[in-house]
Amino acid sequence: MFVGRYAERARVDELIARAASGQGGALALRGEAGIGKSALLEHVVANAAGEVLRARGAEAETRLPFATLHELLRPLASSVDRLPAPQAAALNAALAIAPADGTSRLAVYAATLTLLASAAADRAVICIVDDAHWVDEASAGALGFVARRLEHDAVALLVSGREVGPALAGLEAVELGGLGVDEARALLAARRPSLPPAAADVVVRAARGNPLALLEFATALDDGEGLPALDEPLAVGEEVQRTFARRAQRLSPESRRALLLAAAGEASGPDVIWAALEHEQVGSAAVREAQGDELLLAGNALQFCHPLARSAIYHSAPPAEVRTAHRTLARVTPDPIARAWHLAEAATSSDASVADALERAAAEARGRGGAAVEAGTLERSARLTADVEPRARRLVAAAAAAEAAGHAIRAERLLAEAAELSGDAVLRADAAARRSYLLFDRGDFDAALRIATEAADAARPALAARVLASSGIVHALAHRLDVTEARRIAERASWLADTDGDGDLDLAHMLAWTWELTGRTSDALELARAALPRVDPETVLAIDVAAHFVYLEDYGTAREAFQRIVGRLRRTSAFGNLAYALDHLANLNLRTGRTVLAYGYSTEAVQLMESIGVDVGVAASLARLALIEAVLGQSERAREHGARALEVAAARGDRWNEVRARAALGFEALTAGEYEPASTFLTPAVQMLADGGVHHPNAFRVHGDLVEALVRAGRRDEAAAELESFERDAEQSASPWARAVAARCGALLADDSACEAAFAAACEADGAGELERARTLLAYGERLRRLRRVREAREPLRGALESFERVAAARWAERARAELRATGARVPSAGRGAHEELTPQELQVALAVADGLTNKEVAARLFLSPKTIEFHLTRAYRKLGVRSRAELTRVLERSRTIEP
Repeated sequence: MFVGRYAERARVDELIARAASGQGGALALRGEAGIGKSALLEHVVANAAGEVLRARGAEAETRLPFATLHELLRPLASSVDRLPAPQAAALNAALAIAPADGTSRLAVYAATLTLLASAAADRAVICIVDDAHWVDEASAGALGFVARRLEHDAVALLVSGREVGPALAGLEAVELGGLGVDEARALLAARRPSLPPAAADVVVRAARGNPLALLEFATALDDGEGLPALDEPLAVGEEVQRTFARRAQRLSPESRRALLLAAAGEASGPDVIWAALEHEQVGSAAVREAQGDELLLAGNALQFCHPLARSAIYHSAPPAEVRTAHRTLARVTPDPIARAWHLAEAATSSDASVADALERAAAEARGRGGAAVEAGTLERSARLTADVEPRARRLVAAAAAAEAAGHAIRAERLLAEAAELSGDAVLRADAAARRSYLLFDRGDFDAALRIATEAADAARPALAARVLASSGIVHALAHRLDVTEARRIAERASWLADTDGDGDLDLAHMLAWTWELTGRTSDALELARAALPRVDPETVLAIDVAAHFVYLEDYGTAREAFQRIVGRLRRTSAFGNLAYALDHLANLNLRTGRTVLAYGYSTEAVQLMESIGVDVGVAASLARLALIEAVLGQSERAREHGARALEVAAARGDRWNEVRARAALGFEALTAGEYEPASTFLTPAVQMLADGGVHHPNAFRVHGDLVEALVRAGRRDEAAAELESFERDAEQSASPWARAVAARCGALLADDSACEAAFAAACEADGAGELERARTLLAYGERLRRLRRVREAREPLRGALESFERVAAARWAERARAELRATGARVPSAGRGAHEELTPQELQVALAVADGLTNKEVAARLFLSPKTIEFHLTRAYRKLGVRSRAELTRVLERSRTIEP
């Protein structure tokens, strides 16, 4: 009998009805143990039209990667091999269907989405996951990923739990409270009709609306047991657990052994538990006895009546009996991860053989993509390792797995413990260096600097150089914009290593980076060229080295390098590094006039970076996206993303990304003709760069915008002072872009008698790029018109308009158009570009299709279902007035062909 819950049922029924109509969604049911979440899910199952997939989180399964997902997707296993090959391989590995050397979590998540969406092509699919608080982390990540992408697929996801964990925290939630008094009485009358009214009143008051407590307390009264005191706060879950434990104590010893094996072996499944029962010569009569008392459900599944019953049996058993149960289960469990954990639970002290088994199990978890399980397994292996150095080595390995799982704080703690424990100088130095980098990555620059400095000071010269080059010290100093000190550290590392930087690739990058920022650009370019052929294209270092060529204006080399890097990272599903590479690829395309293409890459980078959740990376990618949106004329989005980037960067003391966020917001204000607000954003940015010793203007591109904002705001003296500094840095760094933009700024400040020659020189300057040259032509045409040389103004204004339209700089194009009209020229109305017609998601899909990808391939790249791709592509066709992929490619082709 199901009583009450009318509002909650309505919310759930609405979700199921939407799935039946082809619109997916997700919902979380939250509430204390026994409050009725499972009963509400059973109501869904009983009334659902469609395929129902079910799974239940289990405490013991949190140590098994993708355990809950395996249970949920088991009915669809025969369809896995019909997925795109990379997704099929990833999901088969994650679910231990096939062996694998390693797989990406995001690849597994995408495969899960594709599998569910495919199953929903013919009829609605309803996924029900109970006890979400015990879902293993890898499965929870997959479910959260899917839940955010179900809009256009007939899939309903329902999860329930006391809490749902961070991966599922964003789901729309329904909170279940206690039953009302009348509803509680109705439930008791239906389920315990023999209970006298007076006793029912006592039970209703004691249970406080919790349905499980109602029924268990009623059973306790029937058995002559008392109830908890009503004048004290009642922890219903604890009290119900004690009730279950008392019930178990009434059973025979053999039945209690059966219950304990079932409780300890829950993660291994019924086949393993039955094998353990047979091994211990526990007969089926013992199981039937527990089923007769309703602690176990009827049938062969050996499933407890409620998770609290399982917890009560397991935690109330004597420790020696628990260890015996785990030893038995280890003998009969085929899964290497489960077997190793059973052995660990049976251990009472350090045990080399068990520690070795756990290390092998961790390797298995890594192959399945279960980084969090790998980390926990390696840490437990370390705890059972008596010898100091192997223990430290396993802690370092656990830290690496924790980092891969996104648990930076845990990784940093493990590295600190390993460094303190070990006497191996190399291990201590490497652990300190990695710990420093992790601290930098999450924005704790002070700690990153301190740990790296202390480790380098304590190490011999060659090892000290290694610490300084591979730690977060130079990164932290650079992001604080203390570039002078960052260069000193990099050069100190080079001196300690007794090399000019061409031997150690990390060191070569650090030297090139700090030389580049401080204006020693030719030497930086030489180092970068020597390093590029030697770096592994799947590493962060490869991305950093390739980025040098963007800032040093060797765009051909940069494009070739990033195409190779991004292609490799897509094939290997290394999505953390891919996000970083896409951000730099977006920057390259922005600087070479491919603004729409840059927008697609930047949007993808932000989506990936936010799923990883590293503050420094999120701030960087948001600042880049804001700048691109400002160029495209998407002011509202640019301001929103720029403000978010500025907030994240400022909160972390990340002056590097604060400058970049200010650059984006200042450029947007300048584009809108808001010159004082533009200078308010840009002035502190330029000052931070000057204070920090940055003498390479092309690294941040803020100086020219500030000079222009000040000139147009009438603050010519301040503009002249800023231009003087800008010109010095442009000459020192020998940046063609900086020289060209400085020339424009000089022309803006020139008096009327000298402006024509100044603008002519600025227009002829090489290296500015299409957008900057168009801005120079616009400024020239504006000046000529104001000098009443109207006919002469038309030529530069037409050139500016054509260039602005080529790079999709919509608001700049409108300014050029307005100036042309003011000269009396006839100007056709502006057409709308693809980026203006389409939503960001539609544009991403359209650009991927224009790359020649099929819908399934686009879905795999963008982590969406094929049906969602079809939905966005159909809308893109309609908005752009095209009917085929070929026509779509032609419409978008212009955004791909511009070069500086």
